[in-house]
Amino acid sequence: MMILIVCAIVLILFVSLLAWASRYRRVGPNEALIVSGRRIRLADGSESGFRVVKGGGTFVLPVIEKAEVLSLGAFPVELVRFRARAADGMGVELDCSTQLKVKGDDASIASAAEYFLGKSENEMKKVIGPVLEKVLSAVMSGAAFKRVEQDPAAYAAKVETEAMGPLAQMGLATVSVKIQSVRAD
Repeated sequence: MMILIVCAIVLILFVSLLAWASRYRRVGPNEALIVSGRRIRLADGSESGFRVVKGGGTFVLPVIEKAEVLSLGAFPVELVRFRARAADGMGVELDCSTQLKVKGDDASIASAAEYFLGKSENEMKKVIGPVLEKVLSAVMSGAAFKRVEQDPAAYAAKVETEAMGPLAQMGLATVSVKIQSVRAD
C-alpha cells in the first residue's frame, strides 16, 4: 500500500513537471516573445496587457496566457521599378533595396508587436512598402534627375534619414538603404 502511494506521488510530480516544461517558452537572441492574456504592472507603475521576453525564456500560464514570437532579425524590402517625379520635372524609375529590423528596446518591440505580430514577412512588407514609397517620392521630388543618377548613394542616405521617423513609429530601424539603379522614365 505504501509503495502504491509513493508511486502515485512520483507519477503526479512527473506529470506536473512535464506540464510545466511544456509551457516554458524560450526565444533566441534575435527574437522577442510577446506574452499576452493578463494585466501586469510595469516598473513605472502603469499596466500593460502583455509582457516582452527578449533572448530568454518564461513560463506561459496555460489557458490564461498566449505567447507569440516576434523576430528581431533584419529583413529586406525591395522597391523595384519605382516611379517618381524629379524636381526638374523628369520622370525617374529606380530600384531601391532596404534592410530593416525591429529595434531592440521594449518600446519599439511593443510598437512592432502592434503592427506586425502574427503577420508573415510578405504582410509586413505590404505595410512598410507604402511608407518607403512616400519617403522615396518626397526625396526624389526635391532632387534633379542628373544629380540622383550621378550620386545615388547620397540620395539613399537622404531616404534613410527621412524614413527614420515613420519607421520608428512602427518600432523599426533601417540597417541599410541602397538605390541600385536610376533610369529616366
